[in-house]
Amino acid sequence: MPKQAQTVHRLLGAQPNSQLLRYHKDNPLLLEVVIIDDASMIDLPMMARLIEALPSHARVILLGDKDQLASVEAGAVLGDIGDICRFSESGYSCERAAQLTKITGYDLSNFISNNGPKVKDRICFLRKSYRFDAQSGIGRLATAINQGNIVHVEQLLAQQNVDINFNSMDWSEKYSKLLFDAAECYRCYLNIITISKDPEEILINFNRYRLLAPLREGPYGVIGLNYKLEQLLHRQENIRRPAYSWNKNYKGRPIMITQNDRTLGLFNGDIGLMLPDNQQNLKAYFKLPNGVIKKIQPTRLPQHETTFIMTVHKSQGSKFDHAALVLPPIFTTILSKELIYTAITRAKNKLTIYADLDIFTKALMTSTERRSGLNEPLL
Repeated sequence: MPKQAQTVHRLLGAQPNSQLLRYHKDNPLLLEVVIIDDASMIDLPMMARLIEALPSHARVILLGDKDQLASVEAGAVLGDIGDICRFSESGYSCERAAQLTKITGYDLSNFISNNGPKVKDRICFLRKSYRFDAQSGIGRLATAINQGNIVHVEQLLAQQNVDINFNSMDWSEKYSKLLFDAAECYRCYLNIITISKDPEEILINFNRYRLLAPLREGPYGVIGLNYKLEQLLHRQENIRRPAYSWNKNYKGRPIMITQNDRTLGLFNGDIGLMLPDNQQNLKAYFKLPNGVIKKIQPTRLPQHETTFIMTVHKSQGSKFDHAALVLPPIFTTILSKELIYTAITRAKNKLTIYADLDIFTKALMTSTERRSGLNEPLL
């Protein structure tokens, strides 16, 4: 069994600045089982290339949340496959029930049925969340959003839930509140920098909170909010931004890698912090998947950007003790039920929302309509 996960691109042997892959139908992968986590993020062309590169005896296990945002590129592979999850209620065939009983020790004789397509034997619909309790405010809000129950959503937002804080925004007055709230939440890890020299401890505390936005551009997007928050933190003397515009680095600056660099072992979406080493020189620190803390000279870093705030798309696969979501004051087509659901399910213990209630509910009534054409062949 492999001890470390890797991206699908890396598995297939993607070449820099090229559409060619090392592994394909004429040079298949040497494996028997491939497990794809967060499969909702894979687009249709990449999934097709993956399936083509598998040997005929291989098995594929897709894990993911069908209700999350689909891939940025074309298709909605897991969403289409997820549509057949309704057949999980049909029960299992006699052979499949016997196999599962042998594996799990549970008596499934009451779930045997000959109704439904054969693909029902290949579906496992996981209902228990280990991120938050189903009866918590966050859990009930996620369920209400998936069910399209807008009335229940509004009731939950109006209640005094200990884990949900909804700020109905009058943007002329509340924009500064949003920034001050975020600054207060980030002050924790910035204070730890002054008393601790352990990069892992600082990284853990930084990743307890994250502000998410659906947009990149504008004052309510990632770029504008990062700029405004940096200004505020600088005025509060929580950070000290350099006086020279060409030098963006400072102690405590959070960065996200936006371009893969295999030689450094850094990939798009990796998050690190600029921290002083023992000689008080700034270095970039990252926690790798194997738990090792990697220190890198700033001049060697691939393309990266400040990331106090990140997009909802980039947050997929992440979880935070406290997640906050800010929506723009004007409705835009990027807002959807899937985006809202993805954002709120990043939170483990606390969720904060900054939005106009009308825009929030309109987004919940807007579903992303994308099809990969997989329903019919699978049924």
